[in-house]
Amino acid sequence: MFFIKADTSTQRLNVTIQQIDDAEDLKSILFIVNREVIKLNPGWTAALDFRGMGALEEKLMNYLKELQRSFLNNNVGRIVTLVDNVVLKMQLILMGKESGAYDISSRFSSEKEWKAFLASPPGIDRPTSELF
Repeated sequence: MFFIKADTSTQRLNVTIQQIDDAEDLKSILFIVNREVIKLNPGWTAALDFRGMGALEEKLMNYLKELQRSFLNNNVGRIVTLVDNVVLKMQLILMGKESGAYDISSRFSSEKEWKAFLASPPGIDRPTSELF
């Protein structure tokens, strides 16, 4: 199950993905993302909620990198992800480094911290952690 919607009032792309069954799901997600981001101005925020989602099979990880590249190609300002699976979090970090999205990405396991960061102005620095 997934939900993707651009919010022009907050300049945010809201993406919720709870489960990905196969490559067709990821292709659909990429299609909808590319359709929605054109509604947003450069510097927009990608707000990703991946709670409940498990680690991706290796064959699906390239789609994750494509999603990050799509964000970059469409002038995303920051990518803010809520993720509760440690392996998926590591996959996001790896794909972020490969796609070039790592430096503008922040990952959270706490919904409260994620929402607080989303509420902050886009120029705020990415929080740092010894692990990530």
